[in-house]
Amino acid sequence: MRKAPTAIGYLRKDVSGVHQQWDETRIRSHARRLGYELAKTVTFSTATDDPEARLINVVRSLEIDAVIAPSLDHFGGAVPEILVRSVELNVLAPRPATYARRHDTLAFAPIRPKRPFPPTVPVRDEAHEIRDNDWVAFRAVRELADHWSVKAWTPGQSVYYWYLTFDDPAVVALAERCQRAVAAPTVDAVPPDGLHLSVLRVGATTTVPPRAAAQVLAAGQARSAELAAFDLEVGPLTGSRSALRFSVAPWAPVRALHRTLREVSGPVGGELADTDDLRPHLGVGYLNTAGPAARLIESVAAVRDDPPVTTRVRAVDLVEVRREGRAYRWDVLGRVPLDG
Repeated sequence: MRKAPTAIGYLRKDVSGVHQQWDETRIRSHARRLGYELAKTVTFSTATDDPEARLINVVRSLEIDAVIAPSLDHFGGAVPEILVRSVELNVLAPRPATYARRHDTLAFAPIRPKRPFPPTVPVRDEAHEIRDNDWVAFRAVRELADHWSVKAWTPGQSVYYWYLTFDDPAVVALAERCQRAVAAPTVDAVPPDGLHLSVLRVGATTTVPPRAAAQVLAAGQARSAELAAFDLEVGPLTGSRSALRFSVAPWAPVRALHRTLREVSGPVGGELADTDDLRPHLGVGYLNTAGPAARLIESVAAVRDDPPVTTRVRAVDLVEVRREGRAYRWDVLGRVPLDG
């Protein structure tokens, strides 16, 4: 049994910068002043995916009573609502402040770091193998998760992504048919103008300044002649632990695009997702409630006979994504034509 309540420190290396050592010293001092035993200080960077979800995992695994951070800037400038549902938060600047734990049922919801889904990749980059691999993985899911809790998102946050967007009437029609077939209060359907395939997350606007984003876009446009347009087969419907999605095939051109965009995005700082972890898919719905998966899997199975459609991918967009309610919206910073 612990003799004193326990806290952990938390900071973003990209926010602290050259002051990281000083911030860590202040965290230790503040923990002593508040009467906490400091277990460790967790440090994340722009390379950390879903940092708040990962922090909550640490809090729960160590049974921590409080988190101490240099300032709210390390949470994107706002109180992290999901975190304070699990633990007390103390910040040091601009003046010491405490945000008490807000007890509610979400405090006990399972939050896990993002990991590739499906966990395995098909043996060959062929449409039938990709579809089978996606479906086998979804059928193996036993418990669904609330997407909006699993994917931590600080209020007011926006993030730069490379997106493929889809306005092909055939793709939109397929999405709408499948959405109607599996419609339920637990599923937030993606609107027709929100259909997209996430190729690469570049970084949050709090850590990637506009000038750096413009440089990334220009670097991508300079490589346009190396990038060829390609066809994608979209469908049938499948799913993941927290979303409904279409299989897309083949993966090879999307992964090749990812690899190039990763190269041009690297100079903004931090590690970017590995190409080997990319599982291309087109989302059509996000789950807003955790629970058993069997009923949803049964509903999806009933529409898998709807044949896939083929669409031509001619460009990739650099976008600034924000969350509006239970939907993702974005502004296009610029487009890279696939001219090769």
